[in-house]
Amino acid sequence: MKKYIIALFIFLLTYAIYNRNDNFYGTTDSLPINFNTIDIINSGRVDLNNYRKLLDDGGLIGITTENKQNNSIYSKQPFINTLLSVPYFYIYTKIHHISNFNPQHIYEQREVLQIIGKKFASLLTAGSVAIIFLVMANYFHSYTYALIGSFIYAFATFAYGTSSQANGTHANSALLISLTYLILSKLNKSKNQYLTSILGICTALAYTIRPVNIIFLITTIIILIIQKQPKKNILLYFLGIASVLISYNYIILVNHIPFGVGGEITNSLKNINIITAIKVVFTIIFSPNLGLLIYYPILVFSFLGIIRFLVKKKFDTTLIFSFFAILGVFGLNSIWWAWWSGYSWGSRLLTEATIPLVFFLIYFLKNTNQNVKKYLIVGSLFALSTFNNLVGIYCNDFSWHAKYLRPGYTFQASWNLTDPIFPYYINRRYFSTKDMSYVNNKIVITNRAYLFVPRQLAFIKTIEVTNQITK
Repeated sequence: MKKYIIALFIFLLTYAIYNRNDNFYGTTDSLPINFNTIDIINSGRVDLNNYRKLLDDGGLIGITTENKQNNSIYSKQPFINTLLSVPYFYIYTKIHHISNFNPQHIYEQREVLQIIGKKFASLLTAGSVAIIFLVMANYFHSYTYALIGSFIYAFATFAYGTSSQANGTHANSALLISLTYLILSKLNKSKNQYLTSILGICTALAYTIRPVNIIFLITTIIILIIQKQPKKNILLYFLGIASVLISYNYIILVNHIPFGVGGEITNSLKNINIITAIKVVFTIIFSPNLGLLIYYPILVFSFLGIIRFLVKKKFDTTLIFSFFAILGVFGLNSIWWAWWSGYSWGSRLLTEATIPLVFFLIYFLKNTNQNVKKYLIVGSLFALSTFNNLVGIYCNDFSWHAKYLRPGYTFQASWNLTDPIFPYYINRRYFSTKDMSYVNNKIVITNRAYLFVPRQLAFIKTIEVTNQITK
């Protein structure tokens, strides 16, 4: 009972911190999901035809895909993300009596949708943090290390900087990956066809949310083979649920390729170049503007944990699962056409490797010499990694990306030492906050920008921009 109370406390604390204000991660990936969700609630439509002119005029038509047979446009994001968002959006808008989402005024209202989506993503991500605490408490037999691991995952990785900040696909993905870990930890103790059925559901949903998560099905089957567990149920449930995405692609999008919307994974597989792939992996780990270890230096202990795992040959199922998941995510990212992750805070496409990496981090900390110096380094790197996330949440307006991350110049931008991304944002001494409130039956979104005077921690400029929408 004690560990469940701690997990609940972690969930509530993490969710509160994620929602300290209404800043959201301004990715276009979340826009079609949020538009789709509110249109299903209001009119039952699964297309985005209501927004065609506005998206076209705003240069955002690229977030959609067109079915030329019925002259309709649809979200490029897997539809399951929209379906999972509908209950939360419906309840939230009813509780707060939010209505009058008129597609003709969506640009006035899209920030409201983005903020509601951010709250949903924060809820899911905080749930994954609580689940990871439970899994680590069972695996490492230590509440202390489980707390360390869950807080590192919550605030010093992509969980804070990406997953919790927008209703894209990463928050749903993180929750399902954490549930996969939880179920696998239960299967370590006994054979159970019911649990393997749930695994099939989790891995299928994870795949339909983000096709790259096919890696977790493959690694799960490897573990079930090692454990001599029944595999029939997981495959049946996976194929049953995954067929929904394939059918959606085939019927609605007129896309006969079952792997991802638009066949992007298949297209990437057709253009594999080993030299380029190696160069990409090196870039997404070490480069000053995209490198995983630059944004989250605490994860250096994860790679030390992987090395120790291979040297010591501690081949238990949890670490084997984590190892192959990391290999798979990095491998697919190395051949992905948009390996630089677009306008993102760091190499966002590595987000799905976060939980496995944190497992290796705690494995290393627990199984090496315990001394104050080591934990001072851990604490310092945790603080730096968390600070880097705060820069992304409060200071990043993607102006650096717009300036340097142009098509054909992605490698050059990644290794740009003339104007690297962190000094670029920090030197501006600027950050902004966003808050949504309800005043006199109006929704009021207030944006505040703060500019620091050199050597003085004093606010010298406050800008309030208010959008009002009928409540």
